[in-house]
Amino acid sequence: MRLSTVLPEDAARPWFEPPPQLSAQPERRLAALAARAATGNGAAAVFRPCAVHLTSAPGGGIRVVEVGAAILAMFGLSAGPLMPVPDSLAAALATAFDDLAGAPLQCAAAVRAPRAACVLVRAVLLPLAGGGADAVISWKEVVIGDAETRLRAELLAALTAVRPRALCRDAFV
Repeated sequence: MRLSTVLPEDAARPWFEPPPQLSAQPERRLAALAARAATGNGAAAVFRPCAVHLTSAPGGGIRVVEVGAAILAMFGLSAGPLMPVPDSLAAALATAFDDLAGAPLQCAAAVRAPRAACVLVRAVLLPLAGGGADAVISWKEVVIGDAETRLRAELLAALTAVRPRALCRDAFV
């Protein structure tokens, strides 16, 4: 492939096609998407169901101002003072908020949720001009313990029933 310089007279020709833009692929990382969508009013509306708006409380501590519907349903986090319980989303957010220094901050943690044994959480905190931050959160539920063993056995039995000769003892090895 030969690289060339695009001259202004080339752009004026009707048959001229400019080179493709290398950055045309959409960004897939949560941090980059959230940072790009952030405005003076916080994260864009597309992130609202998975966002939490945090501010510093007047007497110290952290206050949750607004919670997205998905966060409320999954983690039970609600507006009011942030109460960090060990291994919870509130504890992960409190630690990240304390580390926030004026630039977007990424954090990851394994937390417990009311509906799941273990949840892997990724978040990006976007500082706001007036103080506080918006945290945009994504998560993945993890199956652990007896449930994992039971699911592996059920899957192996189902796969063996369909194609008994093509499988090894454990489909995950």
